[in-house]
Amino acid sequence: MIKLRVTTAENNRNEDTVNRLICAAVVDKKFCQLLLRDPAAAIASGYRGETFELSEEDQMSIESIRATSLSDFSHYLFQQMFGKDLS
Repeated sequence: MIKLRVTTAENNRNEDTVNRLICAAVVDKKFCQLLLRDPAAAIASGYRGETFELSEEDQMSIESIRATSLSDFSHYLFQQMFGKDLS
């Protein structure tokens, strides 16, 4: 498992970006399906004019997630960001 490593300022920016990414998936079924099927394409496409700016390392970590539901995706993302298992 790859862990996201960021400084405090980067961490705040990264958390904001990740929150926007998940919120977009919650409110838009097509975006959610794209995020689950192809995270790289979802990040690159943005959402309604919003962009998702992530470091290369963070983007690669997110792109490595393979999940079939947004709940699972969020779970794996939390594990990568904070190194904790929610099970």
